Amino acid sequence: MSDPEPADGLVPVTILTGFLGSGKTTLLNRLLKQPSMAGAAVIVNEF
Repeated sequence: MSDPEPADGLVPVTILTGFLGSGKTTLLNRLLKQPSMAGAAVIVNEF
């Protein structure tokens, strides 16, 4: 079951950024394996 949307209608957003080789993918993979992140959406922008 996913968490309900906040009462104010806002959706929490986290931006993950860093230098090449800084561990962004490793961190993201570890976070997404957590059960609490089951309802998370990931948007990848490879500018």
